[in-house]
Amino acid sequence: MPYPLWKTTRSSARRFLGIAVLLHSSAAWAFGIDTLQITVPVRQDIQLDHGSGDLLKNRLQYQVAARYGLVILESGPTGTLGIHGLAGTGGSYTSQWNTAYDLIDQSPGTQQFHMRQIYLQNDLHGWRSQIGVIPPVKGKVSNTSLDRDGWIRGARIVAPIHDTGQFEVVLGAIDHLDDPNAFQAWEEWNYAEVEWTQHWTETLRIETSYVLLEEQSVLRGEVRGNWDTKLDVPMELSAEISNNLTESVWAYDLSARTTIRSVTVVLEVSHIPENFGLLGELYNDFFTLGHLGMVALKGPIGSQNNLNWFVKGYAGESEIRGNAGLGYRFAL
Repeated sequence: MPYPLWKTTRSSARRFLGIAVLLHSSAAWAFGIDTLQITVPVRQDIQLDHGSGDLLKNRLQYQVAARYGLVILESGPTGTLGIHGLAGTGGSYTSQWNTAYDLIDQSPGTQQFHMRQIYLQNDLHGWRSQIGVIPPVKGKVSNTSLDRDGWIRGARIVAPIHDTGQFEVVLGAIDHLDDPNAFQAWEEWNYAEVEWTQHWTETLRIETSYVLLEEQSVLRGEVRGNWDTKLDVPMELSAEISNNLTESVWAYDLSARTTIRSVTVVLEVSHIPENFGLLGELYNDFFTLGHLGMVALKGPIGSQNNLNWFVKGYAGESEIRGNAGLGYRFAL
């Protein structure tokens, strides 16, 4: 039996912290809040059967998410060391929403709040290392990336390449999918990722990666570009394609994003086959497998940009979904 990753990772975490403290001996201890972002959206969520139009779900939901960064050691010869994490609502890997009231069952749902992520992070000259219960993505969330509100119990190293590129290696475990509690026993590793991201110009980004999850290998590529049109309307287009080498099946996602008079509009079409594997069920904003179309609109309320409204509609092969709501955002 392979040596359990959680034992290896706990030992590595102690070693990582010990080395970090020694290396930062010339830096000043400075425990304090570096970043704090709190978001509180509420929405009405409705789902219908695509064929019959029967009402499947009708519920009032809310979300509370707090992303934080605490500095342990200030910037020194070996960088900055801190504790980062995500605490929030929700009862699964792909959902941070709690149901305040189910209008079909005429009852409230289960109200949950967990520490979903908590990890040590060291930054030095473009290098970044993380160890603990880390976020699934290192930066910008692509349409078929793992859900940013999920977790990987393990470690990540991000290295700069040619000033505008990054090379990333992640090893760990994606487990306890319906129990988002960072403080529990780690299972054996089942996840590995190698990724290269390159900004060829200020408006063109290309990303390629290899992912191993639950003994299934996936190759993924993405092209993302943005520019201003002749009407001074910003436009972002992206195309992603993935190949599950183990199952010999393909998935794709195409999206367009623009902002007109402070209203952001997103159009998206995708296809993830039923037999694509676990990776396809854990992507960001997961609704359903198969063919899917999505349209989303979002805009500010007032001039402070901390209040916003949003509307989303999904059309899948078997179900149709719509939700609308209001959101609040606070950031230090």
